[in-house]
Amino acid sequence: MKTSNESGRSMVEMLGVIAIIGVISVGAITSMSYVDSYFRTSATLMEIEQIARDINDMYSWAPDYEGLSNTQLCKEKIVQNCSNGKISNRWGGDLDAKANGDGFTITLKNVPQIACERLQEQAKDALISISVQASTCNASDNTVTFKSN
Repeated sequence: MKTSNESGRSMVEMLGVIAIIGVISVGAITSMSYVDSYFRTSATLMEIEQIARDINDMYSWAPDYEGLSNTQLCKEKIVQNCSNGKISNRWGGDLDAKANGDGFTITLKNVPQIACERLQEQAKDALISISVQASTCNASDNTVTFKSN
């Protein structure tokens, strides 16, 4: 038989429920962070591939890539995120395109270290018309340079 002061849940039960919700929330946030990072990396590789194809199309009549610059990519609307000849990458750093010998390079600067490593790793399978030439993925200088094939 219940007495008048035995109704509802105890404080310990409520704290247990709150702790379980907290653990589930931390797991969900961690998973979302991983998915967001993976999406940005994949989207960046697709974007680099498309930029490389557009550059190749733009210079298909020319013997080399002389004159290739960020300003030209902005003017030709090959990239969307331009501001005064500067192109931003998905992580707030810069994207630079320039002629390099008989080809061209596209460099991403200020990429987070984990994304830098993923770009380097996934580029081998994802890119056709451009490949990773060099990358520096460390705590101070995270850049990835792609060179036309």
